[in-house]
Amino acid sequence: MDPFSFLVVSIAGWMNLRQHEVVEYLLEENRVLREQIGNRHIRFTADQRCRLAARAKKLSRKVLREVATLVTPETLLAWHRKLIAHKYDGSGQRNLTNDPGQDNYAAWSPDGKRLAWISNRNGGHDIYVMNVK
Repeated sequence: MDPFSFLVVSIAGWMNLRQHEVVEYLLEENRVLREQIGNRHIRFTADQRCRLAARAKKLSRKVLREVATLVTPETLLAWHRKLIAHKYDGSGQRNLTNDPGQDNYAAWSPDGKRLAWISNRNGGHDIYVMNVK
């Protein structure tokens, strides 16, 4: 093996070992946190659910069973289906406002329970907020 190839293989091996050590540390840290929490139910915001679901979708169920300690793999994948995956034909959409005015610039609250948007339904541009279930 030429010196350059040896150097590349050595660096790649070192990086792989380092990455493995980081993952092992994070798994152990997660276990310790889970022990601290015990059986108490953890409430996640919509943003937290989306972030976990997006990462979980990239892993197999087998891997999720090994590493996911806060929620089950089934829950993570259900969150992905509900919060991230969309039907391309638009059939999964539902109308949340019903007014002849023009509704624009919608944004979710950080907890995912309210939707705010700007509408001209009363002649001017006003901000509206609604609770969403």
